[in-house]
Amino acid sequence: MINLPDEPCRGRGGELLRIDERSHPFIRDKKLLYLVGLGDIHLGKGCDKSLLFKYLQWGRDKGNVIFAGTGDFLQCDLISSKGDVYEQEGPVEQQVNEAERLLRPYRDLFICGVGGNHPKRVRKAVGWNPEKELFRRLEIPFYENEAFISIKFGRDMKYNRKPVVYSIYLNHGDWTNGRKTGSSVNRMEELMEQIDADIFMAGHVHRLHGSVRKKRSVNANGKTVNYRLMRFVNCGTLQRHQPYAKDKGFAPSPLGFGIVLLWGTEKKHRVMI
Repeated sequence: MINLPDEPCRGRGGELLRIDERSHPFIRDKKLLYLVGLGDIHLGKGCDKSLLFKYLQWGRDKGNVIFAGTGDFLQCDLISSKGDVYEQEGPVEQQVNEAERLLRPYRDLFICGVGGNHPKRVRKAVGWNPEKELFRRLEIPFYENEAFISIKFGRDMKYNRKPVVYSIYLNHGDWTNGRKTGSSVNRMEELMEQIDADIFMAGHVHRLHGSVRKKRSVNANGKTVNYRLMRFVNCGTLQRHQPYAKDKGFAPSPLGFGIVLLWGTEKKHRVMI
């Protein structure tokens, strides 16, 4: 018989970012929110800046859009990188400055961001993360690896008239690599083995795809078996087809972002790809 060390059945498993009508007053009285996973922009190399502006301005004009940064806002190529450092549109500091200029008018629409693998190359080389610096300048919460987010708004008119609460897990998704979309979907869905959330959002592979799963569990009161609907979204890119991708035989990716619809009148969500 193996004696395993005792651990408490409950405990804190990470830092939680709470988004509600106090922290973000503009979501008050909203019946629907659009949550956009915005990442893999790669400012500095092949970024479609006009399409980025269209998404940001759409969010401003619509009035019920919030953005969550999924990493790799900057290209950040180094001599040791897979990409060609000499094809970049300026050094890393210039990329940070340009990103700040483009995003500053829309910073109030962002709830947070997580770190991508490209800026982490710079951190590994010199101990400075340019993406973290960007979010510091914009005064947007930034998480190096992952973010657990609670979004509470509206009123549940179907059950108890209390605010509707959604749990979001955000990660750049370095581990979702794969030549086929199916392998990326499988790796995203493996998260449900260790994390409970309504929505899982990641980037990295420059694909737009989504899937949905149901997970059953016994209610905390021990009287019923409930299910949770979980959606998994890979949030796409704004980087055009690059020489590195062509050399490796990767197909060009459609440009755009994954969007999650969150209802404020009942617990209901959908994904737009």
